[in-house]
Amino acid sequence: MKRIALALLLLWPLAGAPLPALAQSPELMAAFRQYQSLNAQGKYAEAEAFARTALELGEDELGPNHQTYALLLDNLPGLHQAQGRYGEAEPLYKRSLAILKKALGPDHPHVATSFNNLAELYRDQGHYGEAEPLHKRALAIWETSLRPDHRLTSQFGGRPEPILLSGGPITTLNRLSLHSTNVGSIGGRNAGL
Repeated sequence: MKRIALALLLLWPLAGAPLPALAQSPELMAAFRQYQSLNAQGKYAEAEAFARTALELGEDELGPNHQTYALLLDNLPGLHQAQGRYGEAEPLYKRSLAILKKALGPDHPHVATSFNNLAELYRDQGHYGEAEPLHKRALAIWETSLRPDHRLTSQFGGRPEPILLSGGPITTLNRLSLHSTNVGSIGGRNAGL
């Protein structure tokens, strides 16, 4: 039972739902819930310990190449990013992205969300040239893999508008501002379906 990985777990960035109760051990569920609670309160330093515990349990239960492990891994760089610890966040986002691409394929909506997370990290640092192609890749995946009337594709697709950051337009792609904290998501940042 500890190794059951329900498809619902993969909806973390899109559904905004908590980990399914049957999916993981009670210890993993408790650590994840505590992480969520502290993250929602903006207590990022305290949340980090629980995110690390959930990650360790996820690795033990599922292995380091499992898609759910990658989703749990994605919580840690989000906490680092929220604290301005960008150098620590980037390699973890990249590792999570690599695991998801291998586990789900390069055109999966969860991979798109991971691209978006990394793009938002770059955007937060003012690295707009690095952020834009990742945002575009995320949008392209969402447009081809989700329904045309899906919130992500209908809200962000088809109507490029300038983004105003630092006083001027930096891109013609809509800012995919899905990076705001979402208490219910496994990844902790992206709201969804």
